[in-house]
Amino acid sequence: MDRTTFAKGLFALSAAYPQSRAELGSDETLEVWYTMLEDLDGDKFLSGIKRIIRSNKFLPSISEIRDEVLGKTAVSLEEKALQAWSLVLDGIRHAGYVRSVRFEDPVIHNTVQSLGGWVGLCGLPSETELKFYRLSFLKAYQGFCRLALDGTLPEIDYLVGTNELENQLKFPELVKEPKQIGIQPGAALLSIQKQDYRGM
Repeated sequence: MDRTTFAKGLFALSAAYPQSRAELGSDETLEVWYTMLEDLDGDKFLSGIKRIIRSNKFLPSISEIRDEVLGKTAVSLEEKALQAWSLVLDGIRHAGYVRSVRFEDPVIHNTVQSLGGWVGLCGLPSETELKFYRLSFLKAYQGFCRLALDGTLPEIDYLVGTNELENQLKFPELVKEPKQIGIQPGAALLSIQKQDYRGM
C-alpha cells in the first residue's frame, strides 16, 4: 500500500472518529501506523476501513484493522511459530539426529540452521536447554517469516543429519533421503504463503 492510499484511510478514520484526531495527529504515530500496515493491499485496506467505520463506535487499533482487512482467521506470527515448533518436536521424535529431515515449512530450515543446525538441536542433552532453544527458535522463526514475506528467504532444501554428514563423500550410497516432516494423517498443511505472515 502506498502512502497516498494510507492517507485516504486515515483521513476517513479521523473524520469518522473526531474525538480521536489527537491520537492520529503526530508524525511519529502516523509513521508507526504506516509501518505496521504498509504490507496490506491498498484497496482491501480502504474497504476494511469502511467496514470498521460502519460497525465500530471507537477508533480501531492497528491489530483490529489488520484483522478486518486480512480476515479474522489470519494466523499470527506467534501462532505460526508455535505450530512450527510442534513440527520440529515431531521431527526430533521421528527422525532424530541421524536422519536428514525436510519440513513442509521451509522457514523451519532457516531457523534451525541459524541456531546451530539439526544435529546440534537433536543433541541438546537436557529439558532446560531445550526450553531455552525453544525461546530462541520462536523469535528467530518470526524473523525468517518476515524474510519470506519480503521474498528474501534463503533457500535451504532440508536439514542434514549425521548419516549424511558422515557418508556423503565416501559412501554416498548409504545416505538416505531426508525424512519428510509436516504432513501427518488428518493434519493441516502449514503452507508458506504471504498472507500467513501478514497477520502480525
